[in-house]
Amino acid sequence: MYEKGLGTNQDINKAFQLYNRAANQGYPLAINNLGFMYEQGIGVMQNKIKATELYCKSAQLGDHMGQNNAGQALIYGIGIKQNKDLGLTYLKKSAANGNIRAMNNLSEIYSKGIAGIPISSSKARFWKTKADSTKNQLHYNSKY
Repeated sequence: MYEKGLGTNQDINKAFQLYNRAANQGYPLAINNLGFMYEQGIGVMQNKIKATELYCKSAQLGDHMGQNNAGQALIYGIGIKQNKDLGLTYLKKSAANGNIRAMNNLSEIYSKGIAGIPISSSKARFWKTKADSTKNQLHYNSKY
């Protein structure tokens, strides 16, 4: 709310304080959002190592956004030693939790062979189809 100024004036410092307080109480989404602030340098000095630590903590607590972000960081080795297997595991968990972005990320990884992961047209197509199907289902459900 404060981060984007939704329903109130934008206040990045207040957003950071609230995310930090909620993160310290163990809320996975707040931990992920705090990681995003560190990754982007929003209200705090940019720190990709700290961001990735927070993404991984959020992922371990089951947050699908944290799983996607941790997976991406691990695949590319951003702020952490590259670990493709764990990165794929987190992305697949995120996708299983309905995260369309993770599904699209998996499709791209398998279609392009990112980070040395073997190209697999069938896996790329599977994840792209799953993402499109999920998106269409969400769109359909929002009409009723």
